[in-house]
Order: sequence, then structure tokens, then C-alpha cells
Amino acid sequence: MREKENKKSSRRGFLKGFSGSLGVATGMSGLSSGKKDSVGPVHARGQRIYTYRPTSGENFVCNERFVSSGLKKYGTNVVHFDQVEIPREMVPKRHKNPDKSFTKKRKEMAIIGTPKEHVEEENQIRKRSSTESVTTQVTYNGPLYTYRSAEGASNGDVQERESPINTGWSNDLNYNTASEIRDVFQATMDWNQPIPTDIQNSTRYVNISDSDGTFKQRSSSAEAMDEIDTTKQWHVRLYNIGDYKYSNHSVVGQAHVDPYDHGLRKYLHLLPYVNDLSVNWYFDKARERVLDDWGYNGFSYTRNNVGNDNFDSDDSHNGEIGLISN
Repeated sequence: MREKENKKSSRRGFLKGFSGSLGVATGMSGLSSGKKDSVGPVHARGQRIYTYRPTSGENFVCNERFVSSGLKKYGTNVVHFDQVEIPREMVPKRHKNPDKSFTKKRKEMAIIGTPKEHVEEENQIRKRSSTESVTTQVTYNGPLYTYRSAEGASNGDVQERESPINTGWSNDLNYNTASEIRDVFQATMDWNQPIPTDIQNSTRYVNISDSDGTFKQRSSSAEAMDEIDTTKQWHVRLYNIGDYKYSNHSVVGQAHVDPYDHGLRKYLHLLPYVNDLSVNWYFDKARERVLDDWGYNGFSYTRNNVGNDNFDSDDSHNGEIGLISN
């Protein structure tokens, strides 16, 4: 095993109670305009509204919603996301002593759609990618992105597109579940850094099509983390897909680098010293770290261009997925 980087074990107190968030909007062309008769997810311009409210404990809670006229095909102009907690010490003094509620807003673009719409759009992305490819590649039919759920649509809950799937494990391996892949990371490659206990990990889903034609979302079944420096870490969310139609790969992963604040700046844009809201998640760098570790330990891998590289706010992904096999 290679000598690992020198690591620090301390944890930064300001992250206490924070629900980490990894979110990146994509810039796909040809997406729906939001008209009621349009097809596919909508690429909607709108406003993020964050409402902060003090709790009886040491934190504030933040309720996030996205408002856009582009959501009218879903019978609404606003969708709501899971509540997160913000450490009280990070809230500006003007909102404390006494603690009081406040609201912040900023303009953004989001890709919103039903699970079925997102799956169908992913199929179109795959077709374009296979047509444009000039090399023979390993077949990959699995998910291309992760999503987070949003409530408020009149015809059922919708999702916002988040981050690219960039790693996958073939079903020819002796490890066919997310937990088994995690165990290999930990036992063979020494990825033994857990998510800090004071950070709650936000749920992200992949969309999968069942054999009966229904569309479902599945949350990650396991995670692998490895510390880089204090709260900065390598992080792979692992998803089981082997029991669905994607029979050539049993597990897929979303690999990235968690920055020191774990994306906290998304919610703390109100602070004077948080000027840059963008987060570089180093998707490609994290993918290569995974491939390097598995390759070093005797496994084969290829890189497959699947076309999920269209990112507005993070250009650290080139559209390739690393596929690991025997």
C-alpha cells in the first residue's frame, strides 16, 4: 500500500450542526422551457430564497425554496427543499441577541423535472455521447447524475439535477454491493475517514428504471471518505444499481472533494467575507484518485465518455466515468 499523505485529525467547530450540500446546476441545451406541453426537465431561471429561523438550541434552521415562472408545467411556481441547520456562530451579529428570523435571496438557474423526465434526458445524453465517440468504449447504461428531491409540484414531487456520476464497478467483480465496495476502500486502500459526526450528510438520489417501466429514485447505500486535511476530504457516494436493468455495472459512485466548509458557503452567502459562492468539487480529480487506488491494487479500469460534462458553476468534470473491473 502506498504511503498516505500526512493528515491532521482536528475538526473545525464551525461545521457543527451543518447539513452538507453538494449541488451543481448543469447547462444542457435543448431543455424544456417550462410550458405545460413541453417535454423533459425545465431549465428554469429563478430566485433562491433562504429563510433563517433561530431554534431553541445553538443553531438556526434554513428553509430553501426556488421560485420561477418556468415551473408552470408542474402546476406551481415554487418548490421546497429539505431544511438544513446553520451553526449559530456563523450567523451575523445583527440577527442575534436577540435571535431573530431573516431572509436572503439570490438569482440562479436550476434544472427541475420528474424522475421519468430526468431518466429520459439522461438517455438522450447517452445517445449523443455514443454518436460523437470515436473510440470503442465499455458499455455503460447506468445513471448519469445525482438529484435531490423538491416538494410543491401539483402532479407529484420533482427533483433538481445535482452532480455527475463519475465512477462505476462492473458486475464481474467479487464485490457487487455498495457496502462491499466501501469495505474494499477501507480495508485495502485505507479510506477510513468517516464523515464528521457534527455534519449531517444531505440525501442525494440516482434515478433508475425498473423492469416494469416505472421510474424510481434510490439514495446512496454506502459512502467512502478519506481525509485530506481536517474537514477537507475525498468523498464517494455509492449507489446499488445491479438489481435493475443496468446489468453490466452493479455499483456506481459520485466522487468529489469536500472543501473545508463542505459547501457551507451556499447557505452563508449573507456573510461579508463569503464573496465567492462557487464551489470546486474536483470531480475529475476525485475520479482519478479512485481509479489510481483501485488500479494500484490490481484492478483494471477504463474511462468512458458519457457526456455529462455540461456544468455552469463547476467545470471540474469532463464528462467521463471511470469504470472498474477485474
